[in-house]
Amino acid sequence: MFSASCAYRPIVITKRTPQRDHQKRRIVITKTGIVITPAEAGRVTTRRSNLEGSPTVSATMAGMEGRLVAFWMALRDDIDSLKIEDPANPTGNDLASIFGDDARETLSAAATVALDLVDAGDWEALFGKLGTVEVPENRAIVSPRALLALGDTSHARQHSWPVHRGPQCQVSVKGRASSRRGESFDLSSDGWPVTDDTSSRFDATTNVPAPFQVRWQVVNTGAHAQEVGQLRGEFIEAKTNAGDPSSGLVHRESASYTGKHWVEAFIIKDGALWARSGRFFVNIVSRRRRRTLSSWRQARA
Repeated sequence: MFSASCAYRPIVITKRTPQRDHQKRRIVITKTGIVITPAEAGRVTTRRSNLEGSPTVSATMAGMEGRLVAFWMALRDDIDSLKIEDPANPTGNDLASIFGDDARETLSAAATVALDLVDAGDWEALFGKLGTVEVPENRAIVSPRALLALGDTSHARQHSWPVHRGPQCQVSVKGRASSRRGESFDLSSDGWPVTDDTSSRFDATTNVPAPFQVRWQVVNTGAHAQEVGQLRGEFIEAKTNAGDPSSGLVHRESASYTGKHWVEAFIIKDGALWARSGRFFVNIVSRRRRRTLSSWRQARA
């Protein structure tokens, strides 16, 4: 994601700390490692398992491990205030254009997954087995979406409309997300995860001749949504403006629960189902929730 001009220089990611500190948090990524200053260069308390596989113990981590943890914590907790400086020209070269909100969401989601795995001592899920060249394809540091398996879907309601047998019509859905910072970016079905509080807008396009009705189905899956009673799965009657059925072709949601979820549009005309879009999957990682390892480990099994 970094430009070629930075390939042989350190990349500096900074965050302003409270005014009483009168300092910047600096996370310097170089070709040989990560340097975090000032406060983050100290020790970071977490849990890890030793190489002999003994039970997880409480330990104070220093060196590279501690710096990785501090780096991921900054990405998870402070992603909205981080920025990139050009170390060769820190005040005259704004690199914000290569650190957009879609990249921030991806990094924050990956960091959340990484920290949960580290807290459980599961470094292997991040980097592969020690002493081998094996690299797991779904390791969290590369692809957190691979760890968000589709959960139980038995709660999703099945439609009961008769299917229209006339000329074939279609409906498709596109998604766009708005971050906490106010920037918007395109969503791809089953693409990179977004984090909680990201707002999403789904726009349906159809060639079904008006008038028609629109029903949206939103289905949450996974342990997080189940724990809080928000699996959903019902059909939602779209709100339309009088005389303008196309106004119902827009639906909005807000990201909240870790898991793989989906949105689907149904076009109803004369009491029959004329078209359905198919599932538009949205992967979400909640930065507020920590108890996510069981679902991710099941996905890796």
